[in-house]
Amino acid sequence: MNNLGLVVFVQRDDTQEILQAATFLKRMAFSLASPVTVESVKPNETASFSATLTNTGTLDDSYNLTLTQSLPAGWNVLFCNGTCPSYPMGRTAASPHSIITFMPVGASQNLAIDVFTSNTSGNGIVTLTVTSQSDPTQTYSIVFDTIAAGTPTWPLLTLSLFLSAIGFALLSLFSSFFVFRSGSKRGRRIGLVASPTSIAISIAVIAQHPQFALPGSAESGQAVEFLSLLYLAPILISALALTFLMRSRENTLAPERFPPAVSSSAEQQAEQEEEIGSMSGVKTAFPGRIATGYKDLDNLLLGGIPVNYAVIMTSPSCDERDLLVKKFLEAGAKQGQITFYVTIEARAAKNLAEEFQSNFYLFICNPQADTVIESLPNVFKLRGVESLTDINIALTAAFRKLDMTLRTPRRACIEIISDVLLQHHALSIRRWLSALVPELKSRDFTTLAVINPAMHHSDEVQAILDLFDGEISLHEENTAKGLQRFLRVKKMYNQRYLETELHVRRERICSKSKWATQNQSVGARKHAR
Repeated sequence: MNNLGLVVFVQRDDTQEILQAATFLKRMAFSLASPVTVESVKPNETASFSATLTNTGTLDDSYNLTLTQSLPAGWNVLFCNGTCPSYPMGRTAASPHSIITFMPVGASQNLAIDVFTSNTSGNGIVTLTVTSQSDPTQTYSIVFDTIAAGTPTWPLLTLSLFLSAIGFALLSLFSSFFVFRSGSKRGRRIGLVASPTSIAISIAVIAQHPQFALPGSAESGQAVEFLSLLYLAPILISALALTFLMRSRENTLAPERFPPAVSSSAEQQAEQEEEIGSMSGVKTAFPGRIATGYKDLDNLLLGGIPVNYAVIMTSPSCDERDLLVKKFLEAGAKQGQITFYVTIEARAAKNLAEEFQSNFYLFICNPQADTVIESLPNVFKLRGVESLTDINIALTAAFRKLDMTLRTPRRACIEIISDVLLQHHALSIRRWLSALVPELKSRDFTTLAVINPAMHHSDEVQAILDLFDGEISLHEENTAKGLQRFLRVKKMYNQRYLETELHVRRERICSKSKWATQNQSVGARKHAR
């Protein structure tokens, strides 16, 4: 018995007249409605449908909800009692295709159906059937039609990640290029970060959604699988860039990890010197450099000290250091460049001060300066290094004599760093240099400072070295031939140079000709940043 009816009436006893009557009918009924049953999308997109089930009967009831499907290859459907959750990259979780739901009288239930298309174009049919459990004759179906045609689309997140991977890959490639051209440390650091980032993002994209499609011909309407090489492009580019950057880093560290090779025989030593001695023929000279006066050092610096740089030379007290300073001063004075020399002794510059009075300025911080050199317009005599203010006043007086309208290279040599560091605290000297070095740069000076690290604590030396753009080390090493001195460029901010350890000989520094044709004795450890 599917329906049960009840009739109630009121009747007069005497006349049998029916005064009032009422009929009560118990029945099972429901309604199923959907606003949209046909959806057109592009391949790889999702078609979403909704339906509302309402119990319109007079009794509570339970309903069987069944989903049947006829979908192209690779398509999937998600059936939910309520709202379907979102899944990244178009992926779906397994969902039941048959649901039993209980509904009181007058209650409504929202149903959701998401059809996930793939690279394949076509039509997908999904049929939703609702049947009353109390009255199986009460059944109703809705057909949902999904049409996928046109150009496949990428999920937004996937496209964003893939473009990010391409961007980081190109960044690592450009960084490698700049490292190759200029030895940029900043470029190396950027590349070492960008390359692994690009590889990680690419792997994440492939792991999340390994298949995409490109549109096929317009006539066939078919889609072709996404070229795997396009997926691998950022990985391949980043891997190549990372390999280059790592090898470049290994070459940079190699001179510090391995000591200079010492030949056991004169023949082997000669072969080594002949091989490395070819550096004297280096023809690469970058523009914007000023010569140091020592050809071999200029070769290490690929033309000289970069213009407007402040470079410090660490060296013990020795003849080679004095000769290098003298060559630096002579190179500037003889080329007509404005040259400042701040020292406590004038032996290396007395003749220069007397000969080049128009462009060579000597600052002697020595109470006995009057006995060393006569008074000249280009000579500034100070009582010592006790007063940094007096030194600044003397430098300012010399600045006022310069024609600042002429933007020509100028050079300065500050040889009193160790002396003032002994007289004052490191903090005071750092503050003094922090003001002096930028002042010299603003007036187009390229500065060479000199310090003897053996006279100071390592912390004090480091506090001074940190203020300079470059560092050149003149140091002593015990070799098979005894104690020898070597010259090496330890840093030159954002500039290329040769990381070769050069054996320094006094006679070679003093040599005035045939520098480019003579062989030189250098340590093994050569490569270009």
